[in-house]
Amino acid sequence: MHLKTIAAFVAATVGVQAQVQINEIFINPPSTDNGMEFIEFKGASNQSLTGLHLLMIEGDGASAGLIDVALDLGSLSLGSNGLLLWRDSSTVLSPAPASGTAVHVADFNPDIENGSNTYVIVSGFTGTAGVTDLDTNNDGVLDLTPWTSVVNAIGLIENDGASNLGYAVALGGISYGPNAGFNADALVRLANDANILFGGDVTGTSPGSFPFTEATTAFSSGSNVFGDIVGTAQLTPGSENFSAVPEPQEYAAIAGVLALGAAAWRRRANRA
Repeated sequence: MHLKTIAAFVAATVGVQAQVQINEIFINPPSTDNGMEFIEFKGASNQSLTGLHLLMIEGDGASAGLIDVALDLGSLSLGSNGLLLWRDSSTVLSPAPASGTAVHVADFNPDIENGSNTYVIVSGFTGTAGVTDLDTNNDGVLDLTPWTSVVNAIGLIENDGASNLGYAVALGGISYGPNAGFNADALVRLANDANILFGGDVTGTSPGSFPFTEATTAFSSGSNVFGDIVGTAQLTPGSENFSAVPEPQEYAAIAGVLALGAAAWRRRANRA
């Protein structure tokens, strides 16, 4: 990784973290979905979500572009630690949310759909869930954008041999998949790189814990590729997500940046 690339990555990450993000989604729990599905949001401490909606946009076949779900976030705020957990049930999952996390309980209607979906936080939404089709000719390009601005977007594109579309990248976000023979049960944004999504298989039973196993190929999406998850990864509803270890060449590049910074500091100190 070049020094210029690292600098650009740092700047991009700072910009991303300054806004509300979709941080973690449990899409396809083991067994029944009810009581285990959740979406986690991340942003600034106690940040208000006034004027915002979370949209779930269909990406499968002839229904591509249809807004399946529109969740009104306007009455909610992030917790003191910058996290909000939207649960479909009051059953506390394991591990329990951090003490500073805001928790909102309301069933997803319909449930979070398996398959290809784009999840978008928007402001000024004027469409209608179940009615508004954003991609009228199903060509992967949005024909309608019934909102004032896009705040954040992530997507999952499955690989099932059918037509699957995603809109997150076009909306300034990041997308995961498709991966041959593998469809993610959950999407997790790395704690140490907000520009990377991990998708993986999830096991366990309610109320958890839910061990998370990364896909064997094309497991991440973003500006950098990390090698291994730190320790034994699991979903963390309402708590900080897991991290991943950079590959060796990234360690070398980062070390080089630190060395240059230390040398500059010594030169400045010597001139003082």
